[in-house]
This record gives sequence, structure tokens and C-alpha cells, in this order.
Amino acid sequence: TESAERICIIYRAKDAVETDFRVIKNQLQIRPVHHRTDLKVRAHVNLCMLALLVERTLRQQLAEAGSSFTAEAALQTLEPLRLCHFPAANGKDTYLPTQPSEDQTRLLRALKLSRLADPAHLATLLTPRPPVVTTKKPEPA
Repeated sequence: TESAERICIIYRAKDAVETDFRVIKNQLQIRPVHHRTDLKVRAHVNLCMLALLVERTLRQQLAEAGSSFTAEAALQTLEPLRLCHFPAANGKDTYLPTQPSEDQTRLLRALKLSRLADPAHLATLLTPRPPVVTTKKPEPA
């Protein structure tokens, strides 16, 4: 009873949902799920949806920047980057990013995120966490 145009719209919407689930399962590698409680399953689904939002935003920003990277290639390229924490006895901890490669630098520039690889900029944004205090007594040797 629907028009051909309406059927095409519904079909494309179904295809978009299936594509999203394929991205969540394969590209973002958010599986397997071993949760048993409703709360943990809901948290996992929320994380999957946030990851999908990040992937879509990344895809859109790459397209706007005219970058040759796909979202999947960009995620793989940026994955090795780390923010290293060096605790100091005087309480003035240091955070340093790993030195990005040429591809990573090019990608960060295209995304207008090169400041994330700048130690001086990061130092203005980060506040070291207080040390973790535990109430658990050490076990006897």
C-alpha cells in the first residue's frame, strides 16, 4: 500500500541500520559480549553507540578535510598513539604523548587535532590525578 518512493526510503533506512551494526561488530571490534546483568549490557550498548558516533564523526571530518583516509584506516593509524604518564616524587607528574609518525601527523593535521601531539599544549590541559589510596592490607609473605 506504500508508494515506491516510500518503500525505497524504508529500505535505505533498514540498510543504514544494518551497516551501523556491521561497523560496530567489525570495524570498531566491540565484541564479544560476556555480560550477564542488564546494567552491564546497557553500558556495553551505550559504549557501542558512542563508538559509532565517533566513527561517523571521524568519517564526516575526513570527508570535509578532503583526506584520502577512511575512518577505519584513520583509527588504525592513530591506534598506536599513547599519552604516557610519568609520576614524580615531588608531585609534579609529567604527561607526554608518543611522537607521531608522518602519517599520524598528516592525519592529525587534516582533523585539526595536531595540538593533541604537542606536549606543551597537553600540559595546559591535564591535571595529574592524586595517588590512589587503598585500605586493603598487604597479605603476609
